[in-house]
Amino acid sequence: LSRLSKLPDFDEGIQIDAWNEAAKRANEGREQKAWHPPIEAIVKEVVNEMMGGPEEPPTNFGHVRLIQGRMEDKLPGLGKFPCIVTDPPYGTTTHDWDKAEHEAWLDIIKDTLEPEYSFFWFCPASLVADTEIMFRRLSLPIQSRIIWHRRNMALGSAAKTKFIDTWEMAFHAGNRDLNFPSDWGDEWFDVQIHAVPQSNFGDKKLHPTQKPIEIISRLVRFGSFPGEYVLDPFAGSGTTGAACPEDRQCVLIERSPKFVKIIEDRLNV
Repeated sequence: LSRLSKLPDFDEGIQIDAWNEAAKRANEGREQKAWHPPIEAIVKEVVNEMMGGPEEPPTNFGHVRLIQGRMEDKLPGLGKFPCIVTDPPYGTTTHDWDKAEHEAWLDIIKDTLEPEYSFFWFCPASLVADTEIMFRRLSLPIQSRIIWHRRNMALGSAAKTKFIDTWEMAFHAGNRDLNFPSDWGDEWFDVQIHAVPQSNFGDKKLHPTQKPIEIISRLVRFGSFPGEYVLDPFAGSGTTGAACPEDRQCVLIERSPKFVKIIEDRLNV
């Protein structure tokens, strides 16, 4: 509590509440007996939320700009984007960060798209129908339904009441040509086969729902053109920033200080 006790007008009861919340955020997915104290960035986030203080300023990594904060708060002031590639929280797990307000988020994103744009939005198989209805209701024209087929995590999805889940979808909405490569190949197809990132891969697992850098790289390259801005308002582990070519500018928004630190470490090479 020492970092909290120095704050003015912050009584001991509120200090304890703040510390407990920071500890909870820092130890998502761990058994309580394995908990460790939260890092200063997480404590600062909780205190700022409770006291209405400022969030961290943006950090630049060459052509990638990282903004810490809520997408709902940050995105309306950033202007318009011709390409958005994002993997939002699905609302299908028990992680604290996995709270979903899909239609409200889509409505905000719609207002930040350039008149001519490409927009890619991931969703799980269980939400495909609901997501398509939302896209149609918001007049986001669906051009492609891209299937990410993953086989290396199939056993973890096994259940006696259903077939094994091996795919997720990325909806592609837009009104302009894609920047496809001139050579014909598998990259052109709407079924993309890539393994889930793992700790022993070159594409290391840094986030519970991380997408392969290969598929994100394709969506960024095909959905944007040199000189354009690419946005990911739910940056997670920063895969969109890591995949973005240097001839584009990338803006990442991530609210969790835990994952902001992961993105900083990933991009600061």
